[in-house]
Amino acid sequence: MQAVILAAGMGKRLKELTRDNTKCMVQVNGVTLISRLLHQLEGRQLSRVIIVVGYQGQKLMDYIGTLDLQIPVVFVENPIYDKTNNIYSLALAKDWLCREDTLLFESDLIFEDEVIDLLVNDQRDTLALVDRYESWMDGTCVKLAEDDSITEFVPGKKFRFEERDGMLGAVIHPKHRILPLLRGHFCSRLPDESFLIYDAAHGTALLHRDGQVRYLTMERYIPGTDETELDWQRMWKRFFKALTIEQRRDEKAQMNHVPKRFWQDMCEMQADLL
Repeated sequence: MQAVILAAGMGKRLKELTRDNTKCMVQVNGVTLISRLLHQLEGRQLSRVIIVVGYQGQKLMDYIGTLDLQIPVVFVENPIYDKTNNIYSLALAKDWLCREDTLLFESDLIFEDEVIDLLVNDQRDTLALVDRYESWMDGTCVKLAEDDSITEFVPGKKFRFEERDGMLGAVIHPKHRILPLLRGHFCSRLPDESFLIYDAAHGTALLHRDGQVRYLTMERYIPGTDETELDWQRMWKRFFKALTIEQRRDEKAQMNHVPKRFWQDMCEMQADLL
C-alpha cells in the first residue's frame, strides 16, 4: 500500500500564512502540517508516498528532505497549479495510482493516528472517510445510504437566497429529499431570519419563521422579483463577471465545484438580467 498527498494548491484564503509557503507548511502547535502527516504515514509500513507539488514546490521538496524520513518519497509536479484543482493534480499521479492500493490525502488535514488505521484495516475495496455534518460547515456534503454508500453530493455553493416580502427564499432541485439535512445548518446560520427553501424536485419546502420550523407541501414557489432584489442580483452578476478571466473560462472545472444540474438555481449562471 502507498499514499498520495495533494500539495500543489496556493492556499490563498490563509493570506499572509501562505504568502511564501504552501498550506501544508503552516505550523500548528509548532509542527508543520506536512511533517505531522508524513511521520504518521511512516509508521504504517507503506511502500512509498507520492506528493504532488506546485506552488512553492521546490521549497516544499527541500523542507521534506530535512525530515530524515525512512519511507521513500516521490514528487510529481503540477506546473499549472494556479489554473487547476486537486482533480487535475491527482490525474498527474495516475500512473502511480495504478500500481497498488492507495491512501489519498489532502496536505492540509489534521487527524488522529487511528484515522489511518481505520482506512488501512477496512475490508471494503473503496472507502472515503468523511466527518459528520455540523452547522458551521459550508463545503460540499454527502448523503449516505444505510449501507454507507454515497447517494448524493450536496454542494454548499448551490444555495441562493432571494428576498420577497421580508422573507428569504431559495429554490433547489436535489435528487433526494435533503431538506431535513439542511435544517440544522441554515437554522443556526440564520436564526433571526425568516426563510423558505423550496425543493422543486419533490414539491416540499422548509419554512423557518419566528424561531419555528415547518415542512410544507407546495406545488410552486416563485422567489422575489421586485426591483430591489433584481438590483442585488445584477450587482452579484457584475461581481461574478468581473472576477472571470475569459481566456481561462473552463466549464468543466466549474462543474467540478457545482454540477451543472444546479446552475438553474444560481442567478450568476443565468442570462443577463435586464
